[in-house]
Amino acid sequence: MKNIKLVYLKLNEKKPSLFEKFKDYNLDCIEYTTHIQNWLKKCQAAVEQENELLSKIINQYEKLIFKLTSDVKQATENQQSLSKLLYEKPEEALELIEHLKKNCFEVFKHVQWHTVAKFFDELEIALTDEENEIKAIIEEKPKPEDITKVTHNKTGKSRIRLIIKFTYDGIPLQIASDYVNGLTLGNLTGYSSGPLKDDKWTHFDGKLKGINFTKFESEETFRIINNEYRKERIDEIVTQISEKYEKREKPFEEEKEA
Repeated sequence: MKNIKLVYLKLNEKKPSLFEKFKDYNLDCIEYTTHIQNWLKKCQAAVEQENELLSKIINQYEKLIFKLTSDVKQATENQQSLSKLLYEKPEEALELIEHLKKNCFEVFKHVQWHTVAKFFDELEIALTDEENEIKAIIEEKPKPEDITKVTHNKTGKSRIRLIIKFTYDGIPLQIASDYVNGLTLGNLTGYSSGPLKDDKWTHFDGKLKGINFTKFESEETFRIINNEYRKERIDEIVTQISEKYEKREKPFEEEKEA
């Protein structure tokens, strides 16, 4: 039993969402796009002189993995390139984004998908970070298939809501992005009295108001492609939630009982 190693095989470089829950198990992450492909190359080199059939089988498997992951690799590279261009030459980046949307939607939709997926993955990490004041417990996050329905919709009018639900200091909250309201913060308690009686459902302030993942052409939304800009907006979300709920004069349960 001492020699058993727990390994998570993943599609790309992103850590699994439940990674932290398994940290005591000394979990290792390996990925198809680098670790498995490199391992297969070494295996093929080791057997090609001694076992031609096995060498061919390994080669076929390697080609299959490349075919299955190449779209992911290319989409990630495109997203990273646009992120860098938005930082260095924003006007050129905006023109390129418009061109991709109109003429190369197959490329554009994958950039969208990875941008939105990264946003919610990084938001989850920020909300649960032990160093911030929220230390949220995540209850639900957007499913990959829902992100696909939103970002692969050519009309930009998807009615799918992307929601991340979490508990902060015993209060069930959710952050949602939808076609009508954009990015909003919801209090799911149904509580309608006390200092937060008018704050059951509110918009975020500042640049966060312009983020709407069903309308990716809006400036504040497509700028999320840029890694630094995305981090700044996520930090703003955490700060605004923290400041909003610091207004309470006493713990929520005590307010409710009163």
